[in-house]
Amino acid sequence: MKWLKKTWYTVLWLVLTGLFGFATVCAAIYLYLAPTIPPVEVLKDVKLQTPLRIYSADNQLLAEIGEQRRTPITFDQIPELYVKALMAIEDHRFEVHYGVDPVRFASAVIDFVSSGDLGAGGSTLTQQVARSFFLNRDKTFTRKFTEIILAFKMEQVLTKAEIFELYSNQMYLGHRAYGAQAAARVYYNRDLNELTLPQLATIAGLHQLPSAANPISFPQRSLARRNTVLSRMHALGFITTEAYEAARATPITAERSSNLVAVSAPYVAEMARIEMVELFGEEVINEGYKVYTTARADYQRWAYDAVNKSLLDYEQRHGYTGPEGQHELPPEHNGEATELYQSIVNTYGFFGELEPAIVIAVDDEKAVAWGRYNGRIEIPLSAMTWARERITVDRFGPQIQSPADVVAEGDVIRLKRNPDNSWRFTQIPQAQSAFVVLNPNDGAIMALVGGFDYFLSSYNRVTQATRQPGSNFKPFVFSAALDRGFSASTIVNDAPLIVQDATLEGVWRPSNSGDRYLGPIPMREALYRSINVASVRLLSEIGVSYAAQYVSRFGLDPNQVQRNLGMVLGNSSFTPLDIARGYSVFANGGFLVSPYLIDRVEDANGNIVYESPRVVACADCAPDTPGVAERVLSPQTNYIMTDILRDTITRGTATAARSLNRNDIAGKTGTTNNAVDAWFSGFSPHLTGVAWTGYDNSTTLGFNEFGGRASLPIWIDFMSKALANKPDQGWSQPSGIVQVRIDPTTGQLALPGSSNAVFEIFKADMVPTAAPTPALPNNGAGIFGGGNSTDDAEEDLAPLF
Repeated sequence: MKWLKKTWYTVLWLVLTGLFGFATVCAAIYLYLAPTIPPVEVLKDVKLQTPLRIYSADNQLLAEIGEQRRTPITFDQIPELYVKALMAIEDHRFEVHYGVDPVRFASAVIDFVSSGDLGAGGSTLTQQVARSFFLNRDKTFTRKFTEIILAFKMEQVLTKAEIFELYSNQMYLGHRAYGAQAAARVYYNRDLNELTLPQLATIAGLHQLPSAANPISFPQRSLARRNTVLSRMHALGFITTEAYEAARATPITAERSSNLVAVSAPYVAEMARIEMVELFGEEVINEGYKVYTTARADYQRWAYDAVNKSLLDYEQRHGYTGPEGQHELPPEHNGEATELYQSIVNTYGFFGELEPAIVIAVDDEKAVAWGRYNGRIEIPLSAMTWARERITVDRFGPQIQSPADVVAEGDVIRLKRNPDNSWRFTQIPQAQSAFVVLNPNDGAIMALVGGFDYFLSSYNRVTQATRQPGSNFKPFVFSAALDRGFSASTIVNDAPLIVQDATLEGVWRPSNSGDRYLGPIPMREALYRSINVASVRLLSEIGVSYAAQYVSRFGLDPNQVQRNLGMVLGNSSFTPLDIARGYSVFANGGFLVSPYLIDRVEDANGNIVYESPRVVACADCAPDTPGVAERVLSPQTNYIMTDILRDTITRGTATAARSLNRNDIAGKTGTTNNAVDAWFSGFSPHLTGVAWTGYDNSTTLGFNEFGGRASLPIWIDFMSKALANKPDQGWSQPSGIVQVRIDPTTGQLALPGSSNAVFEIFKADMVPTAAPTPALPNNGAGIFGGGNSTDDAEEDLAPLF
């Protein structure tokens, strides 16, 4: 028995020696690491990285911008079932240990001794929080001991609820989601407290493999992981057998379509981001700011749809450019190689709501394609007859007789679902459009679309593309004429004109559409018919320098204006936003407002930290009233101009807009030389909208692609919805306006009994008399020089005679 007693003492001595040695080593390590241990008290006021969120004017989320998608919540907002699910799978003794679970730690040590693997489990929720906030994931003794020390300190400083809250808000859970609330939104488009038991278990199971086992990318792995969580919850008594069995029988319900964003507005979001960085610096995208823009979600959707439809219609008018790609399919695939088809179309992006699809069969009546999101799709011949080969923008191949004339097996094509669930055969447009809508009374940007699809081209054509506005510019010059002593009835001679062009050492011959000339016509008719030569003569009379300075009243930089007679035809370059600001002067009664996008900014705590400065049009306010916009046109000049621009719609170049059946709309078309730029700028007292269409490389849009055809439909499509519930109120006639009957051929007062007399409006001090109106000189333009001008040809004219 002595030997047994001796052995026992030896073992005891070895154990005590080992424990003492271990304690000594731990103490040494602690003393070594202590100076490098960060203070855990900072976690009391930790600032979690939260994305910049951009909202519409009606509080709809438009975008999240930032490295991490996160919505912090408090412990009280976390469902009890989620707490149990997370504890079950990650740390079921969380409520009783002091930062380190001795059982799991001992198990990890044994695993290391037996296998040499330092990374085998053992970390509690507290340790994981410590690692996430203070450490890296390197598998070293130093890091592990630091983690343990931090965990003990955290348990002394923080409550269990605070630690669990930090864990629930900090951890990455796949698809840029950080924290449980963000994951609930990403995978289910609901708040965490609205989720079911199987959904909560799915999110709890993401912590170990957030990228490799999330329910969208890997649903089967996610299902297995979720069931493991449920099994642990059941084994620990956290849920009943009935709840466990019901949850296990539930399929994965996360959907690819789950989306935080209410409406696509990436151009708006990028504008807001740029302005926020200018205001607060680059770090703003991760500090939880909320930006409330002036854009309305419904307006944004209508604007996007209008641009999308108009561009697809344009493409259909100009022929098919061919498939995006061609892939060889197996000889006997028979439309059944679905995995192959899917793998091919998955490499093509989803742009402008056009679904990529690969043609898998073609017969005499239809083509069959496999769409990226909708699988098998049949395309009848009737949907493809437009798709003649595009040789040039105006030259096409032969008529389409069968689907084989358009597509072949292996072609990658584009399809768009129609409202009736049929499919439209189409293609990604090569042309581009831009559309912006302002509240004319304060300049708020209500909707903005900078191109067909931001993810194809982030170039914002509303704010960055300076293009020639063509006849869109004429109303600014005609306003100058009204303030120079002209009236709407002033006779302008529309006859061929030769201008000496000093800059080109030659001559310039401005021309009208189709080389049609009307002779002497009233100034009103020259504008609403968009008559070029008459407009050039008008500018000649009022003076180029005067007009160039006058247009600054509309917010246009006079330094950007070409100071020659071509100015009236729009040969200077401006952005659509510049033009929208100018037309808002007409819409609001004569005041200059400044476009703005951000209404206000809130910090992560909900405090308003920025409100956009703005001025408001107010006809009844004193000029020096704070916050009131500057009046730049007299009420009388503005009223007459608006009345003329209403004629553009009722009997001029934009008669298609009569389909809106409103009396309170006005505007102007514009088309530049060779149909390079096509515009429509229109307004009501409620909204100003400017649409532009063209190619980024400034090539022609093609025959007959005037502003009234290529851009006006965007404006009509949008306004038909945006004005639907707004009163048809028009503009009130100001004092100082007189209406009299005149002879339109002379501009004089009509004689009693005149059969061709019409009513015209005048400033009270400009009412014509019976005296003859002086004729304008035919050659007066030559003294002002010419220059490269825009020859604006318009369509949809009312009958000339």
